[in-house]
Amino acid sequence: MKNRLYYVLFLLYAIVVAFILYVNGVFTGGDVSLVNLFINVGFLVIIGVLFVISAVSFGRLNNVTDELVDVTFRLQKEYKESGGKNVWGNYQNRSDVFKNEELKGAFNKYRQRMKGLKTKRGVAGPCDLEEYINEDLLDRVGMNFFNSGISGTLTGLGILGTFLGLSMGLGSFHGNDIYTISDNVGSLLSGMKVAFHTSVYGIFFSLVFNIVYRSIMSDAYGKLDEFLSMLKSDRYVVRVRGFRLLCKQAKWDEHNKINEVIEDILASVYDEKPTAVRQALQYLHYIVPYKKELNSRIKEAVLSMDCSQ
Repeated sequence: MKNRLYYVLFLLYAIVVAFILYVNGVFTGGDVSLVNLFINVGFLVIIGVLFVISAVSFGRLNNVTDELVDVTFRLQKEYKESGGKNVWGNYQNRSDVFKNEELKGAFNKYRQRMKGLKTKRGVAGPCDLEEYINEDLLDRVGMNFFNSGISGTLTGLGILGTFLGLSMGLGSFHGNDIYTISDNVGSLLSGMKVAFHTSVYGIFFSLVFNIVYRSIMSDAYGKLDEFLSMLKSDRYVVRVRGFRLLCKQAKWDEHNKINEVIEDILASVYDEKPTAVRQALQYLHYIVPYKKELNSRIKEAVLSMDCSQ
């Protein structure tokens, strides 16, 4: 089922646009400050464009996760019909498992890797589908590099509007006695109106988008997790998946929960499975930029690894 939570953004956007037009006298027939109106409309157009781009990425993400859900149901059905046996082996050599281009491309890379590892004696090395269909794939499809910065951009627009409005008000405010000053109060209040409105809807949209974005990505990761759980029963799969999800939370770890479990996290680099170690090293870079106080411990753990395995 598609996650359409991002539709809320456009509903709230329409409400805010109508409200801004109303308070600027467009619907009431009052005095309309064209400067104020143009500034607010300009800011709202920028926000609207950002929302449209994000919505397109969320739609693409929905297509990927919906297909993962469909394949999961198919695997679950065949799993029950086979009496509890792992049926993934029947899919590894098929080219029609996925229809979505992103999933199909990742799966074909996995199949090519598997073919390259096959020898007369069997498979030369480990290779898991999770190396190709994972959180990184969802982040790329969902344009995480873009959407993760939207919340900060919206807040920045609100702050920019604040200073712009105050500059307008103070720039038109002049006089050296009570009479001339009182004549300029209207211009000052007009600039403050711009400052107030842009700040309010900039911060408001920032908070709402952050909630929507986190919910959509969490739902996507959950669908991926359910799909991957059908592939194998090995315990290390659970360990690696948990490790990846935990590392990706470093950016929002305001209460330093990761600091408390850093030793448990770093235990993954000593895992008995080479694939698990490789993925652990790949995901540690999500912690490093946001947990600088842990960098020395991470470096120590990496340098002490046994690379002979």
